[in-house]
Amino acid sequence: MLTHVHHWYALVAQGGTLAAWVGFWLIVFVSFVPVLPIPLIAGAMGAVLPLVPAVLAAWLGACFGALLKFFLERTILLRPVNRWLRRYRHWRALVALLERHGFYAVLMTRLIPVFPSSVVNTAGAVTGIPISAFVWATLLGKLPTMVVFTVAGAQLTTHFWRTMAWLSLYGMATGGAAWWVGARLRRRPGAPEGRSQPGR
Repeated sequence: MLTHVHHWYALVAQGGTLAAWVGFWLIVFVSFVPVLPIPLIAGAMGAVLPLVPAVLAAWLGACFGALLKFFLERTILLRPVNRWLRRYRHWRALVALLERHGFYAVLMTRLIPVFPSSVVNTAGAVTGIPISAFVWATLLGKLPTMVVFTVAGAQLTTHFWRTMAWLSLYGMATGGAAWWVGARLRRRPGAPEGRSQPGR
């Protein structure tokens, strides 16, 4: 399977309209099976496509894949997925975070490029987070990451060190923001955003 993924990734690197469509669907696929980092695909699209189409294709693909996985797992696979994953302590902690803080927790995790998007999708599906909160947090949280890595891909060969500095600053900024939001949320005694966890 990984060989096929690299084949489609090579098609993205060729550029043109086909690259935008292949990149879009490759990001959707990777949202389900994380065999490649989504920012890597976004960077490749930025390197071979005009900036605006590259950003749109990467952002729409990331959002569509995340939301499709969320809806499928909430409506079809909720009980078996939740029963299998509840054995893991880190999984239970992530689910508890999303149940308590909903929109802000999803937004925070979306802004961190190295946080597995697929895990956030599944965790959101098995909690009581409102659908509208998950959708808006995904749309808003995915946009900065896709813009940054698509632009980085476009400038990597011509402005390598400036691009590396930009990515480093983005990483520090998102890491600091995630820490600050997480600290604020831990101090807030508010009630959970979701009503009850489906499937319990």
